[in-house]
Amino acid sequence: MQYIRGALDLEAELMELRQAIGAEKVSTIDQRPWREDSYTLHAPIRVTPTLEDDIVRLMLWASKHRLTITPQGGGTKDAMGEPHTPDVLLSMQHISGIVDYSPRDLTITVKAGTSIEQLQACLAEHGQYIPLDMPHAASSTIGGVFSANISGPRRAMYGSARDYLMAARVIYPDGRLLRVGAKVVKNVAGYDMNKLFIGAMGTLGVLTELTIRTRPIPISSGMVLATASIDQLKQLQKLLIDSQLEPSICEWLYGSFEQPIGITSQQPTVAIGFDDVSSAVQYQLEEAQRLCRACGIAEQRTSSDKTQVQTLYTVLGQLLPNAQQLEGRSLIVEMKLLSSIMDVSKVFEAVQSLAAAREIALQFAGGLYTGVSRVIFEASWEQQTEWIELISDVQRYMESIQGYGIVECAPLSIRQKAAVWGQSGHNDELMKDIKRTIDPHHLLNAGRFIGGM
Repeated sequence: MQYIRGALDLEAELMELRQAIGAEKVSTIDQRPWREDSYTLHAPIRVTPTLEDDIVRLMLWASKHRLTITPQGGGTKDAMGEPHTPDVLLSMQHISGIVDYSPRDLTITVKAGTSIEQLQACLAEHGQYIPLDMPHAASSTIGGVFSANISGPRRAMYGSARDYLMAARVIYPDGRLLRVGAKVVKNVAGYDMNKLFIGAMGTLGVLTELTIRTRPIPISSGMVLATASIDQLKQLQKLLIDSQLEPSICEWLYGSFEQPIGITSQQPTVAIGFDDVSSAVQYQLEEAQRLCRACGIAEQRTSSDKTQVQTLYTVLGQLLPNAQQLEGRSLIVEMKLLSSIMDVSKVFEAVQSLAAAREIALQFAGGLYTGVSRVIFEASWEQQTEWIELISDVQRYMESIQGYGIVECAPLSIRQKAAVWGQSGHNDELMKDIKRTIDPHHLLNAGRFIGGM
């Protein structure tokens, strides 16, 4: 077991912090063990601020005493990144709520700890939404989604989180409050500083408030599910890409990803979804069916029930692991695999072969229009040595096709031994220079990001 510095070692410093932000916002657990089978984060000090000023004071205190801080939203991504041992866990769950909403301008400003479920419910009252299909909406926070740059299966049409952030308030490690971007759709003034913090895993600053671009909820949705051989689905992908269809989702599914949509076949399935006005959706569904028939695919299911299709989008997102729900289960590792769109089928065949050789169960979802694939492996804890080999083999294969393999979710014991961010060296000197400039003492999420940042 690994132990981090206990709260009893910091009694004088804690008294100072309690006086600064309030004793009720600071809790301690002395010498809390960080178990090697754990997916969740632990720290001897947990701070739960309710005001932005509390975070400013916390940063000033931590900077003064050189204590490391890890921001946490709903904790769904606790098992992502290199293992690290923070002194303070900063919970953002009470920094929540809608700050401003202008439906006519398609913009909304929310605090970082607002859950995705709360945000989408507010938008739905005005016929709007954010089409990112974030997993675990009840516990995932908007700040966490942008810090990890999460996107769902509809990235093919709508893009990722970074495409929706317009402005933000960020607190630097030295306590400075930074306002980046602008709350207007058309903004060409200065550098686009928003992008610096998206996907940075909270290593550069703590997001406290975000202004986000929204979209109208589609009038109509439809989906075609085609189950067939690998060669037939490869042919279907080529026809789809050469066609004039504009799918909102085009995913290669296998394993448990198929079951919630009623597929029990041992063959993979391609899910092709459309969002538009009713006539456009119907035309594209018929054209997708025609392309399936041209590939000799007889096993098809089609739905133009909007509620059913939206449920399918949600279910696909929910299948990704939630670190808060994995304790006590079999060993689960999730990897994000990035490749060219035409290599997604090859990636599936490679990881399926590598997993089968070790008798490890596999779930796969690959974006045929995005090149973003996710694979979930599940097996017993006794197979840990094989796990490390499997991860390494997958990453080596990805690099052989000029792609990347990133471990997005794994227990501590796996992340201590595996190359979480990939096998080959990253050209990360620019990122390290930015980190040294903003956080010279490496106080925020120290060691969690690429290259030990």
